[in-house]
Amino acid sequence: MNKKKKGTFYPKNQGTDIPTQQKTKQQVAVSSSPNSQKTFPKGMFWLTSVLIPLAFAAFAFYVLVALNSEVLYCYQERSLFVTDSSFFDMHTTLPGGLLGWLGCYFIQYFNTPWVGALIMVLMWLAIYFISTKAFRIGSPFHTLALIIPTILLCSVVGLGYWIYYSKVPGYAFAETIGTLMMVSAVWAGSAVKNRWFCIGWMVVWSVLGYIAFGWYALLATLCIALLNLKSWMHWAVAAACIIVIPLVAYNCCTKMVLSHSWIAAFPLFQNDIITNTRIIWMFAGLAVTALALSVAPVSSKWTDFTKKSRNGLLVCALVLVSCIGMAYGTFLANIDDYNFHSEMRMYRAIDEARWQDVLDEAAVAPVHPTREQVMLRNIALMNLGKFGSSMFHYDNKSIPPVVYDSLHVHMVQTNGPLTYMNYARTNFATRWCIENGVEYGFCNDGYKVLIRSALISGEYDLAQKYINILKHTKNYRAWAERYEAVNGDSVKIAELPEMKNICELHNNFKSILDGDEGLLEMYLLNYFSNTQNKNSKFLNELTLAFALISKDIQLFWPKFFLYATLHEDEMMPIHYQEAAYLYGNLEQGVDISNMPFDQSLIIDRYRRFQEVSQSYLRQGMQVEEVGDAMQSTFGDTFWWFYFFARNQRSY
Repeated sequence: MNKKKKGTFYPKNQGTDIPTQQKTKQQVAVSSSPNSQKTFPKGMFWLTSVLIPLAFAAFAFYVLVALNSEVLYCYQERSLFVTDSSFFDMHTTLPGGLLGWLGCYFIQYFNTPWVGALIMVLMWLAIYFISTKAFRIGSPFHTLALIIPTILLCSVVGLGYWIYYSKVPGYAFAETIGTLMMVSAVWAGSAVKNRWFCIGWMVVWSVLGYIAFGWYALLATLCIALLNLKSWMHWAVAAACIIVIPLVAYNCCTKMVLSHSWIAAFPLFQNDIITNTRIIWMFAGLAVTALALSVAPVSSKWTDFTKKSRNGLLVCALVLVSCIGMAYGTFLANIDDYNFHSEMRMYRAIDEARWQDVLDEAAVAPVHPTREQVMLRNIALMNLGKFGSSMFHYDNKSIPPVVYDSLHVHMVQTNGPLTYMNYARTNFATRWCIENGVEYGFCNDGYKVLIRSALISGEYDLAQKYINILKHTKNYRAWAERYEAVNGDSVKIAELPEMKNICELHNNFKSILDGDEGLLEMYLLNYFSNTQNKNSKFLNELTLAFALISKDIQLFWPKFFLYATLHEDEMMPIHYQEAAYLYGNLEQGVDISNMPFDQSLIIDRYRRFQEVSQSYLRQGMQVEEVGDAMQSTFGDTFWWFYFFARNQRSY
């Protein structure tokens, strides 16, 4: 019996085959050669698969909470989730309805913005992780799986004023949940190795997924077919599902439009005039990204590349460019207009009766305000009794809201009900709550205004109806119970700090039937400047302040003299003195020679105002240029407002 050499093994097909021991030595020699040291280290896996995704999560959390906390809070204020079966049934009548219902549920967590943001970021990380598995993405290309979460981040922070015109239930969370379900379905399909089981999953998912999640189910089905690109059977089944299922749904649901059957639950933002193509392109990009990842050759590992090879350098460049591109795209999509965010902060402060916070916000604004900011600021001045002493200490030269398409923003949609309620015009507050609710969906904010308006008007049964709705919400149960405790008792209602002034105004109004023609500010200006009331000091000052804003001399004098009579032993506020002194000098109809004007603040300062303005005009400056030059010195006076605050367009 021949003994084999110890440690050697010769396979049957000897010929040119190398013995194992010899081959091992050659491999060791190769592994120790200089070229082998150029392969990428394991640290690259941790960089692309762990560190960059965690950096994205931190970045997304920063963008949501630090830059858009008031937007997140507005999302939940403009949404509603009620814990009863009728609310569920209402949302699930159409394909994709479950998505909206789930979105409305999770959007409640934006009441505390950082909590909702944390939940959303965790969902995005889940989408990233599942995408790497579903689309079989190798570690060098893991950053590509972050494109979809980045698009979702952009869709949340890039909505702008469309947030007031949204007809998509639970929008912010609904799209994240839909995407999460989509990539999960693809993962399940790609994990099934048996062809028939995979095809069966495609059919079951297409039917059930379409009912629950709409177009996201069809997208997942198409992605699974692309992952099985060489199988004609997968393609045939996918095509049948994508064509037939929406058609069946259209014939079963009378409320569906045929053209919308294939995009059920797609986030469309449109009105009769314009469509927000910005959002459409974002979600079209999401779909294209998912489809591209399904066919792209991205399954390589870092060990497949060497440091100085062309492919290795290209992969490193791809990682760097994708990270920079996603960060830049996010900042490009983010609506960072100061006034847009300031309006939301001021609105919330008015809703919570934090009057001084509104004025603090107005005082630090780095740009001219919008008309909405001016109106919200005036509500705070009214409630703090500072109309006559501080109204012109703030910037009164307004600019239009910044929009990124041809959307026409109207205050009756953005702040109308709350503003009308604070001026005790409860009929208009109720009207616009109902109209906006029918058009864009009833929401927490609308029901809060409806409850308080009903209490002020003495419609206690109606108030209780709305209170019962908010008592079934997560965040406003305690809020509703507070008003339920005073429902039916007009005295207790008037004793609430935020209701005292409103009730006084309401009790001194005449019952009239009129209309605002959709122009909130113009209606209030005309109504109050033409109102005369001697029974309420508070209402009288309000009418005087609006007479100043209207710049109508004939409306001013009766209210000014009535104010002087009602406040006989009090100091006349500075702005009312400024108006009286100016009007007395502009026309001779009223003798102001015996009025006790302040020498330094009124008489001497008005003289300087005239001298400076005339000096600028003699230099050939235009009126607008004179106003800009004098604003830093005289912008806190009624005189500057009267001459230079022109062409203030309301909307």
